[in-house]
Amino acid sequence: MAEQKIILTPGVNSEATPTLNSAGWSSCNLIRWQDGFLQVIGGWQAFADEPVVGVARSMHAWGDLDGNTYLAVGTNERLQLYAAMMQYDITPIQATATLTNAFSTTASSTEVEVADTAHGAVAGDWVELTIELAIGGIVLFGFYQIASVIDADNYTITVATPALSTVSGGGATP
Repeated sequence: MAEQKIILTPGVNSEATPTLNSAGWSSCNLIRWQDGFLQVIGGWQAFADEPVVGVARSMHAWGDLDGNTYLAVGTNERLQLYAAMMQYDITPIQATATLTNAFSTTASSTEVEVADTAHGAVAGDWVELTIELAIGGIVLFGFYQIASVIDADNYTITVATPALSTVSGGGATP
């Protein structure tokens, strides 16, 4: 059988079927075209140390006059800003509250009940605890997603480690 030269069409044509596009590319990943030749992209580099929370729905990148670059990522759960390899949560705040003895735990459970009068939250919302609180052998601090809403005054959050003891109406600053 004689050798035959095949000329491949540069670029990716995802509109045509693979049969119709027999001399071209129908789909690809991690490649680029330079001077009509296919080249492998050398891989990925992390943009920031922390991953995006939720599913990204939109992004907007820009730079300021000093040459600093920024990326805002809107997800189904938060609005996050990346600047200088750091992540900042800039989600608008719905409400703030000061809670006293509002947390309850059950031994060996990762569910924490929060008493927050007229909170107006729904399951999937996020709460941020800005002061470290110790209750039932665990320390609460940072962002927690509301797992379920019990009623207009109570909801539950899920923590990473199970409580060591059952405590009702606690939460002290360690």
